[in-house]
Amino acid sequence: TYRERVLALRRDVTAMVYLASAYESAGNFVRQAEVLETLLKEFPGERKNQLCSLAAAYRRAGQIDKAIDLLGQGSREFQDRADYPSALAEIHAQAGRIDEALALFKAMVQTSRAAERGDWAVAADNTALRIASAMPRTVPQAQGVTVMRAMRAEMRNKMCIENIDRHIAQAEAAAMPVAAAPAPGASPAPVTDRQVLLLLEADAELSPNNTATLLKLASAYEQRKDAAKLAGVMRRIVKLVSVEANHVRLIRALTEMGADAEAVAAYEAFFAEFPQETAKHLAAYADAVVRANTMQYALQRWKGAAGHPPDARAASVVKALEQARDAASRADAPPSTP
Repeated sequence: TYRERVLALRRDVTAMVYLASAYESAGNFVRQAEVLETLLKEFPGERKNQLCSLAAAYRRAGQIDKAIDLLGQGSREFQDRADYPSALAEIHAQAGRIDEALALFKAMVQTSRAAERGDWAVAADNTALRIASAMPRTVPQAQGVTVMRAMRAEMRNKMCIENIDRHIAQAEAAAMPVAAAPAPGASPAPVTDRQVLLLLEADAELSPNNTATLLKLASAYEQRKDAAKLAGVMRRIVKLVSVEANHVRLIRALTEMGADAEAVAAYEAFFAEFPQETAKHLAAYADAVVRANTMQYALQRWKGAAGHPPDARAASVVKALEQARDAASRADAPPSTP
C-alpha cells in the first residue's frame, strides 16, 4: 500500500506511528501490533509512549494475556504514567477480574492523595468509569451497583461522578423485574398503563440523559411491541452507556422494524467497539447484510480489513458473509428441470 511504501522510504517514528494508525482505522489490529513491535525494537526510546498503544492493539486483536503482560510492564517501568494502570484496570474488569481492577483503582486514588497529584485524581476517576463500563457484562447487576457505589465514594470530579451515577442508574434499572407482555388476544392495556407511558415520555424529554428513565421507557415500548419507538430510545441509550446489552437491544429493534441497512451499520459499530463479541453475533450480522442487499460493500470492507497476513477475526467475518451469500443465491435459484 501507499503507507507501506512510505515506511520503506522513511523508517522513522512518525512514519511507523502513521502506518500503525492506518491499520487501527482499518480494524487490522494484528498488523497494527506488528508495526508497533517493530517500532519499539528499532526505537527503544519510544517504549514509554507506545507500549500502551501496543497493549491496546493486542487487546483488540483478542490477545488479552499479552495485553495484560505489557500493561503490567508499563505500570512497573513508568510509575509516573497513569495511563498504564488505568488501561490495566479496564482490561481486568472486562475479563471479570473485578478485585484486580478495584485494587488498581484504589492504588491510583492513594497515589493522587499522597503526592497531591491532580492529574492522577482525574485519571483515577476516569478509571472508575472504564471499570463501570465493563462490569455489566462481567458481574451480576446487584454486585455491580455495590462496586460502583464504592468507587463513587472515592471520586472527586463532578462530571465523572455524574457519569458513574448514570451507570449505577442503568444497573439498578436492569435489575428491576420487567412485566411480561400481554398474551395474544388479551384485553388492551388499562388506561393507567398509558398514563405511566406518557409520564415516562415526559420525563425522558425533561431529563434526556437520565439512563434509568430511558431504560424504563424502552421496556414500556418493548411490551407494546413498538419497535420504531424502542429503536429511537435505544439509540439514545447506546450513546450514553455503550455496553453489549444495549447494542444488541438496539439491533433487535432495528431488525424488527425492517431497518436492515441501519441494523448492519449498528452491528459494525458494535463490532468495532467490542471486537471480542464478533463471533457470537456473526451469523445474525451476515443475515442482516443479505436482507439489506449490501453484501458487495460488506465483503469489500472486511476483505480490506483482513490484510496480509490475514486478521483472524476479519477472515471469519468474510467466511460467514460468503456462506450467507451462497445460501441466499441457492434459495433464489429456480428449481432445476428433470
